[in-house]
Amino acid sequence: MSENTVPPFEPADPPTDAASADEPACGGLRLTGKRTRELGRPFRTSMLSTATLGLAVTATRVAQALLIARIFDDVLHRRGVIVSPIVAIAALSAVRVAFVWWRNRHGATSASAISETLRAQLWGRLAELGPGYLMRRRTGAVETAVVDGVDRLGVYYGEFVPLAGASIVTIVAVLVWVAVLDPFAALVMLAAALVVPAAPVLTARAFGEAGLQFSASVRRLASEYLDAIQGMVTLKAFNASERWGHQLAERCEDVSADATSLGGLANMHIGFVSLGVAAGTVLGVVLATLRTTHHAVAGSALIAILLLARECFRPLGELQAAFPGAYQAVAAANGVIELLDATPEVVDPARPVRIDRRTFRPSVTFDNVHFAYQADRTPALAGVSFDVAAGETVALVGSSGAGKSTVVSLLLRHFDPQSGVIRVGGHDLRELSLAETRSLVAVTFQDTYLFRRSVAENLLIGCPDAGRNEIEAAARAANAHDFIVALPDGYDTVVGERGTRLSGGERQRLAIARALLADAPILVLDEPTSSVDAASETLITDAIERLTAERTTIIVAHRLSTVRRADRVVVLDRGYVVEAGPTLDLRDVDGAFAQLVETQQMLS
Repeated sequence: MSENTVPPFEPADPPTDAASADEPACGGLRLTGKRTRELGRPFRTSMLSTATLGLAVTATRVAQALLIARIFDDVLHRRGVIVSPIVAIAALSAVRVAFVWWRNRHGATSASAISETLRAQLWGRLAELGPGYLMRRRTGAVETAVVDGVDRLGVYYGEFVPLAGASIVTIVAVLVWVAVLDPFAALVMLAAALVVPAAPVLTARAFGEAGLQFSASVRRLASEYLDAIQGMVTLKAFNASERWGHQLAERCEDVSADATSLGGLANMHIGFVSLGVAAGTVLGVVLATLRTTHHAVAGSALIAILLLARECFRPLGELQAAFPGAYQAVAAANGVIELLDATPEVVDPARPVRIDRRTFRPSVTFDNVHFAYQADRTPALAGVSFDVAAGETVALVGSSGAGKSTVVSLLLRHFDPQSGVIRVGGHDLRELSLAETRSLVAVTFQDTYLFRRSVAENLLIGCPDAGRNEIEAAARAANAHDFIVALPDGYDTVVGERGTRLSGGERQRLAIARALLADAPILVLDEPTSSVDAASETLITDAIERLTAERTTIIVAHRLSTVRRADRVVVLDRGYVVEAGPTLDLRDVDGAFAQLVETQQMLS
């Protein structure tokens, strides 16, 4: 295929779907509320126990109110000694303090446990969704859902839902008691108790939209701050930190404006509920008082109604204080539910093929593979076909955007091609389990990612059961042992976040050692010497020779020093294979590879 057949270039990198990541549709609140209830079902026992403790607290208050009413009645009727009720009230106060402590502690513990459970579910889901999903999302938005969203849901399930349940039972029980004393007063209080919940109904849509907008603004702000922190070196290098700060300030203003709107709705809601609570209490007591003057209600019953009215509407007051936070939790749940409901880019087959490593021949075949990150964009790969025989080393070369990284992503099955087949050892990758596929392929990436753990722990990612002798042997083979033992704590030295305490060459050699420990039959080296000096390149190249021995290897490379060691070269250009063949043969032909070689020689 000639280069003239290649379509105009468009970026082949996976686009970030910022809209879907940051701005959930406001119209989805009702569905979110339903899903939030479904999400809370596993925590019903914990919520029920917290609600029961809340009812116990309320029971002590109601009992105290009835005792106080009895004391007043005894005083009014001059019945004499009132010591026992006073002692009982003191005892109830002490019991209530214990129950309040127990309820609060249990609620906080439940909230923490629920958050922990949800995070474990989310991590399992994120691992299942894999890099293919995360490539399309902003990291800050996902992080906010996993951290802030889960914390809000933990409090929602651990504290608010039990409070709501206990409040309903309390109101019903108290109204029944008041009805025994005076049915008319109970009806007035019931009417007020039914009117008060109208506030959430009237403000539900506005609250939902404001809550979702606020949640989206917070996620956008978190994403921008994460970008700024991770890119601080670049911002400083280009003297752009102040300009970036102005952009962050604009995001903060958006969050502030959305928070103000949400706060205004919350205050309106609180005012409406407070008015209903006050009206219900006053009307119930006034009616009971009028009926007392007509001897329809006893004086002792009036005092009891007065005190019970307070206990009837106390839960509504507590709920109205917690309600805005609950709506924020439902809004924040959008991000959590989006993750839990997301569809993985790739899935395990129903009956995966088992690989027998003793007879496995680790060949790699791309057969007419087409792939686009989005349907309406130019394909990243368009009919790509090439073979890598077992034990062979093939170099993938091409300019930026040619599709080399996409080949690696498809081989690791972060995505499946829209058409065509990728085979490993003669098996369609879609016939193998994801775990099997990734156990067959070891990768060293251009940007080696190291976790903020010890050197040894970072190496063990490739083989968690390896012993210290195996770790050191792999490090020696990767020419990494000498610089590791020179670190303050040797193999137990904690590297900085993303390995920032190490040089590029040192990180790359650790990546090679990690791949050696993984001992996979297929090896992918993604630009292994692209960002190191000559001395480091020599050490890395020497390590690569040991790493690739008796392995099937694909090298994604620019530097000719790496390409020379390949048996064959496959040249990609804008998603097409434009040349393929032995390195020396392609250098002698005036084609795409020869032009790449000439360009690199001119720049070196």
